[in-house]
Amino acid sequence: MIKIGKQKIKLTHLDKVYFPKDGLTKGDIIDYYQKISSYILPYLKDRPESLYRLPNGINKVGFYQKDTDENTPEWVEIREIFSKSTKKIVHYIICNNKQTIAYLNNMGCIEFNTWNSKMDKEKYPDYLVLDIDPSARNNFSEVIEVTLAAKEILNTLNIESYPKTSGSTSMHIYIPMGAIYTYEEVKNLAHIL
Repeated sequence: MIKIGKQKIKLTHLDKVYFPKDGLTKGDIIDYYQKISSYILPYLKDRPESLYRLPNGINKVGFYQKDTDENTPEWVEIREIFSKSTKKIVHYIICNNKQTIAYLNNMGCIEFNTWNSKMDKEKYPDYLVLDIDPSARNNFSEVIEVTLAAKEILNTLNIESYPKTSGSTSMHIYIPMGAIYTYEEVKNLAHIL
């Protein structure tokens, strides 16, 4: 049990190795995220989380989880959102503080997958993401080449954009949308681009 702020949090198996090559443990990951929390919390704030859990480390199979369960502590902020695809209410975790970061890390969340929109404007994304992935016929160098070409086109069109690595072999280009267009409109723009 540790205390972050005023909240006591039960952490388990802190010596479990998450990154075997480097010998980094779950405890190391929790400690790292606590140290960088002030940098990442503004980007996590008020956004529903789609959890990608790797409870046995990065070399084992992980899984996605959107819906929380009955074991979620009462102090973790939850947002109930109706899912059209499953036709049911999904209970999403909202990560607005260091305590919730530690809780998610303890569940095996090494990466954070937030919605592109915030709770107060959940149907209006703040940004569009162009996802540039390699295929069986190309490599990361070619992904970078496509990313740079796309960035050049966006610059020519005076469209503000920010390339960013995604995983080990992909790139994302973030385009601010100002939370004024619907997901459908943003998706249509992405297809045009």
